[in-house]
Amino acid sequence: RSMQGGLVGNDETVALTAFVTIALHHGLAVFQDEGAEPLKQRVEASISKANSFLGEKASAGLLGAHAAAITAYALTLTKAPVDLLGVAHNNLMAMAQETG
Repeated sequence: RSMQGGLVGNDETVALTAFVTIALHHGLAVFQDEGAEPLKQRVEASISKANSFLGEKASAGLLGAHAAAITAYALTLTKAPVDLLGVAHNNLMAMAQETG
């Protein structure tokens, strides 16, 4: 739970998915050999599916700040489609507060 920021419910699921997506993305560097290409493609497909899930949840606009932030980071890091990035960015901007 500590890696998930103590989240529960929908935010917990979304944050965990984003965290695993980030880890999978960083793990892609391991697949250097030609023989590893099929496995690399499976990991890339998993990242793509996770991005779709994250984008769907972000589109609902019901995420808390932590889940929204880690979702935006995961989508940006993995170079998700622009429409998903826009939704994630808009969610964060809607939560932003100006100070001073």
